Amino acid sequence: MTDEVKALPEKQPHDPTTDDGSASIIPDSLKCRADNFGLVMFDELASLWERNLFCDVVFEVNSKKYKCHRIVLASISAYLQRIFHQTRRHVIRIRNIQNEIFENVLKFAYTGSMEIKNSNVFEMIFVCSYLEIPSLVNVCALVAVDLIDPQNCFEVIKFARELRIQTLHEKTLEFILLYQDKLFNETEICMNSLESVLEFFNDRTQLMTRNGLPVSMSTRETYFMKFLSNYVSLNNLFEGFADLLQFVHLPILPASKWKHILKSHDQIVDNALIQYFLELSDLHRQGKRIECMPVFWDTVPHEKWNIVMDKPTTHPVTESQFPKVCDFNDNLVTGPEVAVTSMELYFRPWLYTEDKVTDVLGGMKICFENGVEVSHGIKPKSKPTRLEKHIKKFEIKLTAGELISAMDLTFGWCINGLTFYTNKGRQLGPYGGIGGDVHKYKPQTNGQFDHFHCFSGRVVTTYQMLAITHLQIGWACYDTDNKQGVGGSENHETEQTDLKIQ
Repeated sequence: MTDEVKALPEKQPHDPTTDDGSASIIPDSLKCRADNFGLVMFDELASLWERNLFCDVVFEVNSKKYKCHRIVLASISAYLQRIFHQTRRHVIRIRNIQNEIFENVLKFAYTGSMEIKNSNVFEMIFVCSYLEIPSLVNVCALVAVDLIDPQNCFEVIKFARELRIQTLHEKTLEFILLYQDKLFNETEICMNSLESVLEFFNDRTQLMTRNGLPVSMSTRETYFMKFLSNYVSLNNLFEGFADLLQFVHLPILPASKWKHILKSHDQIVDNALIQYFLELSDLHRQGKRIECMPVFWDTVPHEKWNIVMDKPTTHPVTESQFPKVCDFNDNLVTGPEVAVTSMELYFRPWLYTEDKVTDVLGGMKICFENGVEVSHGIKPKSKPTRLEKHIKKFEIKLTAGELISAMDLTFGWCINGLTFYTNKGRQLGPYGGIGGDVHKYKPQTNGQFDHFHCFSGRVVTTYQMLAITHLQIGWACYDTDNKQGVGGSENHETEQTDLKIQ
């Protein structure tokens, strides 16, 4: 090992006197530094290892021996550091590890580099985690992230949780949540072990989200039941479905949901034990308790999402003045965790004369992120009539993760104007006419996820055209504290329940 050593800083020839004639102070020591000392030392240690010089320990792995230096391996592995402290034995045997994996660890210890293969990256992570080499675990985890797919995602998240590899766990959960709708409707997920998927769903403290909003408990259990039905069908395990069904929180799963899931599986539907479980869930939903019911049915919260309806707008009119066409209510069209993505508003003149005063809301269309669309009142026509040509259309598009968090309404005899405010600080509108008084609305709970979700109201006829009155705003509210929701949903105590497969 050779390297040039320099004294820092460089000194001029010593002059015993200063400019003013006084004696100068001669330093007792001088700090020196060798350029690239660390890299040179690293290369020298690797050279000594390759030539088997000065090695003081031998690792025996599957009958193959590796000569090494204790000080080098102790510097990267806290586990081996403890082993070396506990024993001075010259030969240390290691079992249950591939030679290729151990050779990679040694190469990393002496050179700082190694080859990571997709075929054994997870075994590499396991070994490095066991040996307590965090830097190598993190490097391998970055490679493993690119290997996450529907066939292994639940295996990976279980693996990451057990080894406490936070980055890999977060990336795998992100993958599951991003592709959840597609994931639970296809059979690729069934390539994961049953144990890993059950472990994921049995941890009901794990918050599942879609596009930043928590999914409802019923949606979560729907995913779970879809997986179980696909799993038993793919593996022809219909006889075991009744045993698996006891892990699903059936009481919060509407009967229409499980009937739709099981309708194509006659062998499941016709099973008497399965029918018995489904009957128990109906009894539990009615508030009846039987000893044979699974205990966790009582301990998991019924639902954290609620739809809270504001008071409807009031109008000084009668049906003789505004004949009612229909009432509408969208609070059951889709779940409160499904966000609005766009709206169309149709405003029409209040009077069809030159003295018209303002515009009123005549129709609207709401689109949700799951593809559901609802329309009320005036709908666009390819060939509008003379009166319909005066209709003004306003289109509202929300960006990813954008929610309507407050709203202004102006109304008199009809709805005159609408203004929307979003969680991203945008004001949309005002749209419509200028008449009526302004009324401000926002969610009553002001929680983390509260947002506009739907309308209810009345469609009436005025001046030969449709208009909307008695408009009521529905806010989707999420109970982050797990207390009784504003909408009056039933309150259940929360308790984590660990379920094990026998």
